[in-house]
Formats: sequence, structure tokens, C-alpha cells
Amino acid sequence: MANSYKGKIVAIEGIQSIQRQGKEPFEKRRLMLDVTRFDGLTGERGYEKRIIFEFSGKNVHVPDGFNVGDIAEVFFDVESYQGTKKDGTTDWFTSVRGYKMQRIEAQNNAPQGGMQAAANNPFPPQAPASGSAPIPPAQPSGTNTSDAPF
Repeated sequence: MANSYKGKIVAIEGIQSIQRQGKEPFEKRRLMLDVTRFDGLTGERGYEKRIIFEFSGKNVHVPDGFNVGDIAEVFFDVESYQGTKKDGTTDWFTSVRGYKMQRIEAQNNAPQGGMQAAANNPFPPQAPASGSAPIPPAQPSGTNTSDAPF
């Protein structure tokens, strides 16, 4: 069974090219999806829940053709890996790796999660990375219960 979430796209980050020592550059981008649930009886919005999906490698272009405000289903895998921090210590990192997206047609009577893109970008600009140390991805908790913004 595939993992997926349906919701409103809140932000789509541009493609980042990360230089790695002695290797080909690595490309990645992030997408934030608002998956806040609504009360079935009252239609009121519940506690906000947003998830950041990382698209990388051959999947970096999957979000092309989608825009902020679109309703989509994102298919993903949860992946953990061991990496070295800048201070030389070793740690484990977890990311939610998107590999497929599907547009969902909004129903006229169903409220949708999310809000329009704010003036401030939820993906702050990042300095170009270099070196061989892996860059920690957005820090999802590895479970589907984190309500904290990234």
C-alpha cells in the first residue's frame, strides 16, 4: 500500500543544486502540503497540519505543473539515513521523499485545507551547500503526527 496525503499546496520551493565533493551535483526541492482535517459535522477546521515533502534526484521535477493553491495527492516514502554533521558528529536524518503527485478536483461543497501563499516565503532562502557532508533535509518527525511548522 502506498503512503499518500491529500491537501492544498501551500508552497513549492525552487530546485536547489547541491555540490558534493568528487560527485555529480545533487538536486532537490521541497513542497509544503496543508493536510488539515475538517470536522465532518460542523465543517470547522481542526488543528493545522502541514507536511513538507522532499523531491530529489530523478523525482525533482514531479511538482512541475502544480501551483500554490492546487489540491493534490502526494505519494511518498519515509527514509532515514546516517550522515555527518558539520561539527563531525554522526547522526540519523529522516525525510519524507515524494515520488508522485496527482491533481485532485475540489468538490464544491467540501472545504479545503491550507491558505494562500503568504507574503513571506515558508521556505527561507538557503546558502548554496558545498562539501561532502549531507545536508539535513527538512526535519519531519518521521511520523504523521507532527503539527509543528518546519
